[in-house]
Amino acid sequence: PGLALLETLTSCCDRGIGSGSISWHCSSGIVNFYENSGAILVLAQKYHALVVFAEHRYYGRTLPFGTQSHQRENIGYLSVENALGDYAELIRYLQANVTSGKSPVVAFGGSYGGSLASYFRMRYPQIVDAALSASAPILLYPGVTDSTAFFKVITEDFTAANAQCPVMVRKAFSAIESLSGSASGRSQIQQEMRLCSPLKSDQEVDNVLYWARNAFVNIAMLDYPYPTDFGSPLPAWPVKVGCEMMLAESVNLLSRFANLVGIYYNGTQNLPCFNITQEFFQCADPSGCGGSRTDSDALSWDYQACTEMIHNMGTSGVTDMFPASPWSLMTLTSYCQATWGVTPRPHWNLLNTNLKSSSKIIFSNGALDPWHSGGVLNSSNPNLKLVWIEQGAHHLDLRAPNPQDPESVIRARQVESDTIGQWLREAYQERNIAPPFN
Repeated sequence: PGLALLETLTSCCDRGIGSGSISWHCSSGIVNFYENSGAILVLAQKYHALVVFAEHRYYGRTLPFGTQSHQRENIGYLSVENALGDYAELIRYLQANVTSGKSPVVAFGGSYGGSLASYFRMRYPQIVDAALSASAPILLYPGVTDSTAFFKVITEDFTAANAQCPVMVRKAFSAIESLSGSASGRSQIQQEMRLCSPLKSDQEVDNVLYWARNAFVNIAMLDYPYPTDFGSPLPAWPVKVGCEMMLAESVNLLSRFANLVGIYYNGTQNLPCFNITQEFFQCADPSGCGGSRTDSDALSWDYQACTEMIHNMGTSGVTDMFPASPWSLMTLTSYCQATWGVTPRPHWNLLNTNLKSSSKIIFSNGALDPWHSGGVLNSSNPNLKLVWIEQGAHHLDLRAPNPQDPESVIRARQVESDTIGQWLREAYQERNIAPPFN
C-alpha cells in the first residue's frame, strides 16, 4: 500500500542546459513552489541539471481517492515515509528512461519541503547524493526546542521594526479579550475589525484571536524585501508596513489592528469584510494549516500535524505579544483523536533524524524567519554545511535573485552554489564520469 499510489504523482520538469544530474525539489503542492523557487533553476543551468518538482501525495491534484481522500479510511497512506518512497521510485524511473542511470541527484526544499529534502538524503543516501534544506524546522519537536521559541521570534521581528509595535499589538489583543464578555462588546469587535459575521460565543472570539495570530505568523515568515505573491499578495517588508499601520494614531486601535491583519488576509484590498471561516480554522498546527476546512491541502497538513509533524509552538504572553496559549500534547492528542482517529507521535522526528552521521546536507536558516527556532543552527558534524542569512525570511535563498536582495542572501546563495558544485564533482568522480560543467 505504501507505493501503490505512485501513479497519482504529478511532476513538473524544466531542463537546464543539459541533463547530467537531477535537481529534485521536495514540496507539497508543486505550482506555488515552482513559481517561488527560481534559485534552483539558476543552479540547474549552471550545473547542467534536469529540474523536477514532484507533487507530494494528498496535495495539489495528487489525491489518490479523489474527493474521498480525506476520509479516515483513506488518509492513512499519507506519511513522510510513503512520500519519500514515491520520490525514490520516480527518480529510478527518470534515471532509467530520461537521464543516465548514473545521474547524481540533489534534493532541494524549503519549509516542510526542506525537511523532506534532508530526510530524503538521510533515508536514501544511495539515491540522493546531496540536499539543500532551507528553513526546515526538523528540531521543532517536544523535548528538543522550547515551545515558546517560535512566537518569540515573531515578536522580535516586529520589535526590530518598531519597539512600540508589539506594545500596541498586545493592547489590541487585550481589547478584544476585554470586549468579548458582552454582546455589545462583541458587536464592537465585529464592526471595528470589519468581520463579516457577528460574534455569538466565546469560541468565535477565540477564533478571531487565533485567526489574527495566524496573520502575524505569515507576515513574519514572508517578510521579503520586495512585493511577493506566495500564498497571499504582500508588500515589500510587510512587517515594517504592518507596524506603520499599527502605529497610525488617526485610526482607532482595533481598526488599526484589522489593517495590519489585512496585509495577509486582504492583500488585494478587495475584501469588504473578513470571513474568518473561509480564511482559517484552528487545526493541529499552532502556526495554522494554510486555509479553511474546505481546503484540501490544509486538511492534509492537519493530518500530518496530528501524526508525524508534531511542532510544539505555544505562546506565553510574556516572551511574546500574543494571548497566552501554551502548547499541550494532551490538548493536541484530544483534537487528533476526535478529528482523525489518530494519536500523535511526538518522538517520530527523533527516530528519523540522524544529524551526527548524516553528510552532504546544507541547512540554511534566516534570522527573520520564525521557523529558524526549530532549525539546525549548530552542529559538530563537519559533513554538514550550515548557512545563516541575517536578513533572510522563510527560504528566501530559494527564491530567484532579485535586485532588492540583501547582501546576506546573495552570499548565502554563493556558498550554497559552491558547496553543491563541489559535492556534484565528488559524485561524478565516484561514478568515473567527467562533470558536464567547469
